[in-house]
Amino acid sequence: MMTSGKPRAVLLCVLIALAAASLPARADVPEGKYVLWYKKPAGLFTETLLLGNGHIGASVYGMVPVDRISLNHTRIWRKDKYRSRHVKDVAGNLPAVRKALLAGEIKGGTLMIWRGKLGSMAGGVDSYQPAGDVYIALAGHNKVSHYRRELDLATGIAKVTYRSGGVTYTREHFCSNRDGVLVIRLTADRPGSITCTLRLSRQRDKGCEIVPWARGERCGFDGRFVEDLRFAAAMTAVTRGGKVTTKTGRRVGLGVPLFAQAAREADGDLRVKSEPGGGTRIVATFRHGHPDRKPLGDLRETMAVLVCAHPDVEFVCEHVRNGRMVYRIDTRFKRPDSNGPA
Repeated sequence: MMTSGKPRAVLLCVLIALAAASLPARADVPEGKYVLWYKKPAGLFTETLLLGNGHIGASVYGMVPVDRISLNHTRIWRKDKYRSRHVKDVAGNLPAVRKALLAGEIKGGTLMIWRGKLGSMAGGVDSYQPAGDVYIALAGHNKVSHYRRELDLATGIAKVTYRSGGVTYTREHFCSNRDGVLVIRLTADRPGSITCTLRLSRQRDKGCEIVPWARGERCGFDGRFVEDLRFAAAMTAVTRGGKVTTKTGRRVGLGVPLFAQAAREADGDLRVKSEPGGGTRIVATFRHGHPDRKPLGDLRETMAVLVCAHPDVEFVCEHVRNGRMVYRIDTRFKRPDSNGPA
């Protein structure tokens, strides 16, 4: 998709509703007749529940205690990043790729495509940009049971239900074509049981400037790509019997769950072990060549900020690749009367 003329402005809206009742079912559609359902959250983007209204799109992971809903919009394309679709003669590789896919070797066939058997991925559709992410953090929901994640193909509603602390929680998501918004409704079968932190943000991009804002019960951000493509996202929270406060720029309690999600999306894992008086050890593993592995950013700069902000805490950071130490940051020191770190 290519356009010309004046820069486009795109608006994406999200409505968060917190109430004590579920969305009513449509009377003309038998409940559960066309439903995809799963017993665990999505571990990869390809496992998410996809929603859309023709313009706004959303990918629901259904995670607990911190959920992520990825957002996009049909008009967020970066014109100047379009690349030539002319590739070398690769038609001779098509039979091998087809054979692998038809034999059920989906992963192997996909890797053949990624490795250039049907053209270079450098000429792919990376000009289509994500709009942002909604994060929903529910404190204390670490142990859950009766989990179910589903997408009703007849109503277009994605739903996540589970029990935690004797309370049944439900999250319902749908995109309204008439109103042009993504609606997320959180309910519980016990009044006063929902306390959550909501965040609307977009991952850092050198080619995109993001300006966050918060006013009353609304928050959002204005975005502008270097090509002068402008877009905005806004989120409003509506409660029954509760209250909403907003602020910009501060992230609360989302670091470790998001780190774990990034590791699992790259066929890895994250383990946390704490000992009284001994500190906390976090080990994250990533498959380096996985196509869904996200860049971790400048870990050394991140560690420098942590050390300066917490001078009373001792930090050890090790980066290991294929069994070899890439670098190590250790803020501990050796006492004169000791043979080891303090």
